[in-house]
Amino acid sequence: MTIREKNIEAIKIKNKKLYENLIKLDGVPSSELEVMIEDAKDGSQIISVVKDDKKTPLNSTYRPRGEAEKFVQKYDELVSGAILVFLGLGNGIVLEELLKKTQEDNAIFIYEPSLEIFLTAIEHFDFSEILKIDGVELFVKGLNDSEIGLYLSANMNHMNVYLTFIESLPKYKELFPREYIELYHIYEDKKRFVFMDINTRIKVRNEFMINPIRNLEYAFHSKSAHDFKKIFNPDMPAILVAAGPSLEKNIEQLKEAKGKAFIFAVDRAAKYLLNHGIEPDMVAAIDYLKPIEFFDDDRMKKIPLVILTDFNHKAMELLDGNDFIYGSTDLKLYRDFFAEFDNTIIGLPQGGSVATYVFALLQYWNFKKIILVGQDLALAGEKHHAGEGTIKREDIKREIIEVPGNVEDVVYTTPDFYAYLRWFEMAVEHYYPSGEVINATEGGAKINGMKVMPLKEALLLYCDGETYDYKKLFERVPYFLTEERYQEAYAYLYEYLLQMNKLKGKLKDAKSAAERAVTLVERKDIAGKEFKKLNQTLDSVFKAYDGTAIAEIISKVSADTEISSIVDLYVGKDDEQEELLRLYKKLKMNYESYYTHIDELIALYEEVMEKIRVKYQLKNCDLS
Repeated sequence: MTIREKNIEAIKIKNKKLYENLIKLDGVPSSELEVMIEDAKDGSQIISVVKDDKKTPLNSTYRPRGEAEKFVQKYDELVSGAILVFLGLGNGIVLEELLKKTQEDNAIFIYEPSLEIFLTAIEHFDFSEILKIDGVELFVKGLNDSEIGLYLSANMNHMNVYLTFIESLPKYKELFPREYIELYHIYEDKKRFVFMDINTRIKVRNEFMINPIRNLEYAFHSKSAHDFKKIFNPDMPAILVAAGPSLEKNIEQLKEAKGKAFIFAVDRAAKYLLNHGIEPDMVAAIDYLKPIEFFDDDRMKKIPLVILTDFNHKAMELLDGNDFIYGSTDLKLYRDFFAEFDNTIIGLPQGGSVATYVFALLQYWNFKKIILVGQDLALAGEKHHAGEGTIKREDIKREIIEVPGNVEDVVYTTPDFYAYLRWFEMAVEHYYPSGEVINATEGGAKINGMKVMPLKEALLLYCDGETYDYKKLFERVPYFLTEERYQEAYAYLYEYLLQMNKLKGKLKDAKSAAERAVTLVERKDIAGKEFKKLNQTLDSVFKAYDGTAIAEIISKVSADTEISSIVDLYVGKDDEQEELLRLYKKLKMNYESYYTHIDELIALYEEVMEKIRVKYQLKNCDLS
């Protein structure tokens, strides 16, 4: 097997899109670059490129290995969980040296901005073993570079955002400045999403515990979004109705689409549609603090509602009796619960807004024809949303960003709208590269990759006269639980109370052990049996607690403590004594927070279990 064949086989195993696009290539494309293989003074091979009549070796022409070793010295103390984003693969020698310093949970994303360099490299350098490593992902311009943002979104979170780095291999930033800037913008966009999420977690951390627990009540009479994947015909057109100001311009035309397209509205747009005689086929609501006045309309109870598990429980209570569709979750509690009863609750990239979530859901359901309406993502005069009052520009306490418009040359948007816009562009490029998405928003910000078209024209193009009965389709999807299994489901969920009470005792032990350890470190008494025993206790509790469904929930309500701890964890002290003391103080702070919040969780969970028992007339459970 040749070097090229070995590399391609490794790519086939690891990255389907890269492999498929690679084997479709017909020869080497013409380029402004000339790529060649040369011998360094030490006998190893390097890649050189000629650009604008100037030859540039990508490695040292004397000792490439020594240069690579020196380059990666900055990562000698690379911590667990770090993510590295690199511009340039080259001959792979830098990557080889870097991998000697990484841990199993490090992620390395390599973006090769030159297809010509990549095709030359896989002919002459064996990357096969490197490419098989779980933490290594390769992206090549023109083959799979549209996936970079998705991979970053999937891997970057509040636990590691402070441990992400972007780097360019020697000479690459000089040779490919535009590609580096593009990569940097993608990287910064993903970080912006995470920091928005961090601010949200801290601000409303209580709701992230309260909502999913209270929403267990409604899961008994609900459906799963996963099951809808089986019922929609990909040829059906879908209209994603957002609540941007331009919706007011389209509302009359939208009436013509009823029955001819699947009308999926965001929560804020639903009442506006109803008040204009249009009943959406489905509504989505995901916000943990979504105002309940959006739902205080009996007509809303007739419309299937897709939710996330941490959606505002007060709105759920208002709509009780509705057909809820549990869309997705990030909680093990729900994943395990649905799996226990032979179903699936999916995880989807949410993009930060209810409209981006609906778009992801439509893609998951295999819709091929999607029309966006009211997705302005920009200010329209002094309006934010259709059917609502105005807001003055000077009252907006956020940065205003200038972006290209659908109709106007320039429109103005806010950082959160801009983040959603960038998410849409990434998703369209990845899932709908042939331009099958129509943006019929008459105004607002331009979303690259979507075809801009008036709604009237889009309806003529997609809604060709065939009609669909979406209510009947909805009825074909079974409920998550049959009534015969309610008691079994109740007993399953009730078992978590036993686990919570056991963990409460362990967290109390860990809190006491951490407090005592701080005292011993302050006394410099860390060589004795007591300190060793304290660490054994802390290790035992960590193993019993970490990764459990209960730990996930408590982590959400302890977000301020955890995030503070994470940030500080990687700002070490030079003095070993001070460093040890700092780490044990962090342990003490975390376990005090966990112990406090598990009491709150137990009280809340007991209340919800009793409410479920009474509501569905179930037998009580015995924890003994």
